[in-house]
Amino acid sequence: MCSLFERESSSQSVKDFFDKRFKRLCISDINSDVEFIVGHEKVSIKGHKLFFSTASEVFYEMLAELSVVELVNIGPEGFKAMKEFIYTGEVSFSSMTHAVSTLVTAKKFLVPLLDLKCIEYIRDKHSSEVLQIYEEFKGENITHFNDTCFELFETITYDILESDGFLSAKSETIDLLLKLESLALSSELELFTFFEKWALAQAEREEISDECLGSHFNGLKKHIRFLTMSPKEFALSASKSLLLTKDEKLDIALNILCPGSTPYPDNLCPIQKKRKFTCSTTWNQL
Repeated sequence: MCSLFERESSSQSVKDFFDKRFKRLCISDINSDVEFIVGHEKVSIKGHKLFFSTASEVFYEMLAELSVVELVNIGPEGFKAMKEFIYTGEVSFSSMTHAVSTLVTAKKFLVPLLDLKCIEYIRDKHSSEVLQIYEEFKGENITHFNDTCFELFETITYDILESDGFLSAKSETIDLLLKLESLALSSELELFTFFEKWALAQAEREEISDECLGSHFNGLKKHIRFLTMSPKEFALSASKSLLLTKDEKLDIALNILCPGSTPYPDNLCPIQKKRKFTCSTTWNQL
């Protein structure tokens, strides 16, 4: 007899009864009426139109006329995890890569709540790996991958920048992070402090002397919005940084106190509009 009809214990709750039934239906192919050919490996994943169509408007439209669907730029493991969530409301991940693959899939097919499950897992278990995963797969042309990573950068910024992986990130990735308009941090000073930590670690790897630090990272430093810092923030913290030359420190300070009072260096960011900082925790470096 098919495993779908295994005997149930009379002692279990009604919820458990139906949860197990739908989980078995997810695992089995009984009465399946749609087949997905997933990934470059062409993995066959069967399912039921009713479940997929009620879980996502994308599937509702896609499966109106199709019974066989080929999905090339989607990872099979991510798709299987999404199917598990659609059938049972639960999802389990084996790794950071698995969670990101599932998140990309959830975004593509607009499956509600699954993205939150993925982000929760990444934040709690693997935030230190986000940059590594991004740098490894950003050029692979995976549908929605880059946008998904950008959302993670904005959503769990502090966890990512606090991780050990941040200090070894590539300069191109740091450039991208410093350009973001919305960050889960508390201030521009906090962003600059994290950037300074990365720069000093990079300087040690490249054996850059303290005397050269003021000019070596100009290509990245230009994204820091010093003019959005308060006089106190700049005076007690940022002004002591080796990443700024003496002339730059003076020009920044004068323009914070009295905008336009002195020419502002071309290699620094002239933007006076603050980013959107979404961190609810007050960060205090002073």
